[in-house]
Amino acid sequence: MPGVWVKLKKPLAVLSKVMDGDSQQVELIGSAPCEYHAIGVIREKLVFKTRPTPITRTLLQGTSAKRQKP
Repeated sequence: MPGVWVKLKKPLAVLSKVMDGDSQQVELIGSAPCEYHAIGVIREKLVFKTRPTPITRTLLQGTSAKRQKP
């Protein structure tokens, strides 16, 4: 399935949420503080011209029946 790489107008940031396990701050604030760490930046995406056909159970049963026939 051929596709084309396209540059995004605005880059996307990939973030990871890190919870701080300090129990004293949890008691004072009422919720656990957290930090976000930047993992990466997405600048391009892959765009396909056609959408792939979904594989369903009925489609699989129909193809397996065809294979069993001589």
